[in-house]
Amino acid sequence: MPPRQPIQAFSILELLLVMGILALLASVATMAFNSVRGAGALSKTGQDIAGILEQARAYAMAHNTYVWVGLKNGNADTLTIGVAASTNGESQPANPDAAAGDISQLDRTRNFANTRMVSAPAGTRPAVPEEGQMARSQEAILTFKIGSGSHQVEFNQQVIQFNSRGEAKMKADTLLKTMEIGLQTASSGTIRNPENYVAIQLGGLSGAVVLHRP
Repeated sequence: MPPRQPIQAFSILELLLVMGILALLASVATMAFNSVRGAGALSKTGQDIAGILEQARAYAMAHNTYVWVGLKNGNADTLTIGVAASTNGESQPANPDAAAGDISQLDRTRNFANTRMVSAPAGTRPAVPEEGQMARSQEAILTFKIGSGSHQVEFNQQVIQFNSRGEAKMKADTLLKTMEIGLQTASSGTIRNPENYVAIQLGGLSGAVVLHRP
C-alpha cells in the first residue's frame, strides 16, 4: 500500500490572521458605504434647499413683493429654514411677525437633520468673499418670526431677501455679486467627513441658484 499522506490543515495562527483580514475589509467597506450614503443625503439636502430658494424668488416676482428665507443652525445638528413674504409690499414691515399680519409664512418650516450651515472648504467653484458667506452673517437683513407658541422660530442672523425683480440680498445696503450657503454633515456637534460638502451660490443681481459639490 502507498504511504499515507499527512493531513493538511490551517494552524490557529493562520485562521486568526485570515479572520483579522476579513474583519478589516468589512470595516473598510462599511466606512466607504456610510461615506457614500452620507454624501448622497447631503446632496439631497442641498437640492431641497436650492429648490426652496428658487420658489421664494419666483413668489417674490410673481406677487410683486419681498420674500425672506431664514436659515438657523439648531442645537441638535439640525438646520431650520423658514420662508415669509411681505403682505404689504414693504421691505421693512413694521411688525415682521407672521402672527401680526405684516408678513405671512410661506409653506411649512423645514428641518434638515444632521446638517450644519458652514463656510464650505475652498474648491473648484468660484470663490465668494467672506462678507458673502451666509454662515458668517451676524445681522439679518430682516429679523422675522414665524410659527406660534413653542413652535415659533425667530430668524435673526442668516436671512436672504428676494425682491420683485428677483434680486437677492443678505445685507440691506449692499448688493453682493455672489452669496454662498455652505452645508456639511454633522453629528453630536462635530462635522463628519470634512471633505464632503455642498455649496449653494446665489447671484445678487440675477438671484440664480447654483449648487456645487467637491
